[in-house]
Amino acid sequence: MTDDPKRLRDMLVEDTGSDDTADALIRPIQALRQWPNPTTSNAEIQALLRRLSVEGQTIGGGQRLNLRWMWLILRGQLRIIRKELWAASALVILIGTFVTLVSYRPDTDTFAPLVILAPIMAAVGVGLLYDAEYEIQLEIEDATPTGVLRILLARLMLIFSFNLIMTLGCSIILTLARAEISLGPLILAWLLPMTFLSSVAFLMSVVLRSTTFSIAVSLLMWSLHVFLTQATPDHTLVYALSLPGLRDESTRPFLLIAAVLAVLTTFLFLEKSDRELRTTA
Repeated sequence: MTDDPKRLRDMLVEDTGSDDTADALIRPIQALRQWPNPTTSNAEIQALLRRLSVEGQTIGGGQRLNLRWMWLILRGQLRIIRKELWAASALVILIGTFVTLVSYRPDTDTFAPLVILAPIMAAVGVGLLYDAEYEIQLEIEDATPTGVLRILLARLMLIFSFNLIMTLGCSIILTLARAEISLGPLILAWLLPMTFLSSVAFLMSVVLRSTTFSIAVSLLMWSLHVFLTQATPDHTLVYALSLPGLRDESTRPFLLIAAVLAVLTTFLFLEKSDRELRTTA
């Protein structure tokens, strides 16, 4: 739980829907946090883990993956993801759309501003899914039958789908407003780089447990591609650093395959780590 009283109050208002109720709960919650943690013997912990394991298998065995269940998971995770993340992504994508609308010339080889910004915002959003605060929440939620893998999958779907729908909608608006901009090439220019960079950010944020590093690497890869490609490199090393595969039509299938492999690797790593944690507990 957060130490910031203002953020604590905001969370309580969001949960209760009432300012008065939130104000009434703040002091008891802060008082409870001052209490010392109870001591528990190792035998009690092992007994509880065995009981939870049996209960979890009983519940999970009869659980069916249906649309309503998935909707409940998505709706629950929608409340947990920071509102600032949605607002920042929407604002940057809208700015990129506006700049593209008023200044972009499709007859040149330059990147449209929307194409530059959309993959960045998606990678940043996905990279933030496994930061320190969310990791604490995941440890609690992992004790439920839903499990950490499905919870993270729900968050990944929400963040990526939001950026995908926003950028797709803005791309359609651009093609309607400016007839010289073709919808298909515009979508392909940002879709696969967005997918690939998001998967890389997600993989590194989980495996390395470093949100900052994962976002920085994704930004570095995309920045090198954008700036060095525009510089028309005449040296082999500079050309290689420009990562031409992020834009080349012939490498698009490989980008998609790499993105899928990165996501699968992330979830396999999480499953292995979770299994080892339960074994050593």
